[in-house]
Amino acid sequence: MPPHLRGLDLTEGQRDKIFEIMHAQAPAMREKGKAMFKAQADLRALAAAPDYSEAKAGALADAAAKAMADMTLARAKAERQVFEVLTPEQRKQLAEMKPADMPRRGRGMGGDGRMPPPVR
Repeated sequence: MPPHLRGLDLTEGQRDKIFEIMHAQAPAMREKGKAMFKAQADLRALAAAPDYSEAKAGALADAAAKAMADMTLARAKAERQVFEVLTPEQRKQLAEMKPADMPRRGRGMGGDGRMPPPVR
C-alpha cells in the first residue's frame, strides 16, 4: 500500500484494487530499473575504458535517462489509477494532507530519507 494513503479510511475493495494496480506495474518497473542500472554501470565502466568516446557515453546516458523517464511515467500512471479508486471525500483528504503528515519514503534506517552513518 502506498504510504501516503495510510491516513485514509480505505474499504477492503479499494485496498484490493490498489494492490492490483501496484502489483500489475511491478514487472515493468523491475525491467526498467534493471535497464537503467545497467546503462549507468556501463557508463561508469566506459569512463575508465580505453575505447571511451563521447558518442558511446551519450548513448548510455540517454538509455539511462529514457529508462528513468519510463519509470517516472509508469509511476505517475499508477498513481492516477489509484487516485481514481478514491472517493471524492478521500481525494479531498489526500489533497489536504501536509507533507509532514505523510510518511516519508527514504532509504535510511529510520525511513527519514537520510542514509545511515558509514561503518568504520
